[in-house]
Amino acid sequence: MKKVNSHITKWIIGIIICIYFLQTTVFARMLEWNLRLEMLFYITFLLWIPFLWNLLYTTKGEVKYILKNNWMIILYFTVRCGSLFFGDFSVDQNALETIYYEIFGLIIIGYYSLKYIDNLNSVFKVYIFLNLIINILNIFIFYAVPKGVFAPEGGVVLWLTKYSSYASFPYASLYTNSNGAGILTGMAVVLAAAVFKKRKIFFWLYCTFSIYFMYLVHARSAQVALMVCGIGYVLMQLSKKKYIIKIFVTLVFVACVCMTAGLYGVVYKNSTDISKVEVMNPIEQELNQRSTGRYLIWKYDINTNKLTDFWGSGSVINSQNKRKDIFMKIYKDPVRAEQQRRQMMAFDFHNGYLGTISVCGVFAFILFLLILIKKVIQMDHEKTDYWLICACFMFVVNLFECQFLIETYVYSIILMLVLNQQKNNYNIGNQVSDI
Repeated sequence: MKKVNSHITKWIIGIIICIYFLQTTVFARMLEWNLRLEMLFYITFLLWIPFLWNLLYTTKGEVKYILKNNWMIILYFTVRCGSLFFGDFSVDQNALETIYYEIFGLIIIGYYSLKYIDNLNSVFKVYIFLNLIINILNIFIFYAVPKGVFAPEGGVVLWLTKYSSYASFPYASLYTNSNGAGILTGMAVVLAAAVFKKRKIFFWLYCTFSIYFMYLVHARSAQVALMVCGIGYVLMQLSKKKYIIKIFVTLVFVACVCMTAGLYGVVYKNSTDISKVEVMNPIEQELNQRSTGRYLIWKYDINTNKLTDFWGSGSVINSQNKRKDIFMKIYKDPVRAEQQRRQMMAFDFHNGYLGTISVCGVFAFILFLLILIKKVIQMDHEKTDYWLICACFMFVVNLFECQFLIETYVYSIILMLVLNQQKNNYNIGNQVSDI
């Protein structure tokens, strides 16, 4: 029965990952927008099947152990649910869905769902294979279209014109976003390092091709994250001590939080007059240029946070709408402020740490950080090395993109799967760390 449970759960997780991966490609554009959102939402309920089944047959001692070791998660959701009653935002569908996705990431993708799974290698191989196939097609299109391989009026060119991103970034035309293409590929590379223990020629060819693709799409967030992971990999090879990579990843995580805190300091220092938020000194201009325009977005959102309370905004969309308050102070014109708000709706926080503070509030943000650190520290020693490098990749990426649970993408699902998988979860004697 345990094997059947394990196989069914793996199939469910594999389906969820495939659906969420395809959402990042232009194939999703062939579906109506609301249908796509509903599909992403309802597909997650599949994982409730093994979760509730295993919960139904749990023991009293097991429940006590799990609750005791997950008091921070309980406190986190107490705060988040409290925000629905005490927060300065309307409790709408966006706020409720945000909390649901947090429950999905922190609870449903956890102990009871993964109880009988020794590893998720087969699931991650599906993700790696999907990413590789899409990248090969991207490269083929990138070189084939200019050479006239496809007829100008043919079906392929017409499809690319209608659905693809070829006009914006021909090197990643089958993805909806070039940065996303780089992150998806970088995550696949670090997953491959964890999944494939034998380093044969095909593994190195795959890594070479994937890194070339990341270079081609100019996804600097993924490139920086992969370089940091490379440092961790070298340290892991030089040291025979298992805990060295845990220390490294923890330090990287702390450094990411400190950099976000430093960003707050710079913005606060240069925002004494909110009406002049868009006026930047030479240092700010350099930061804005180096971050390809992200600094100004961060400046808007950090100043918007000043106008929110302890409980956060409730959802990403609420935070984006609250930007209008800043634009009103800048332009003193409601029409122009509304136009700017609508224009900026295309941009999220571009920083997962900043986004979590904005949406969840300061106290919930601190709890979320502690939960992640606890997961890193309590990971099974046999899974620590390469799997923690996968987590490290996402910690760094979130300095540039908002990929934590408040905006659930395939990356955030994989992050939680990596941090939550344990060996022989069904043996409560092992140090199970997650609900």
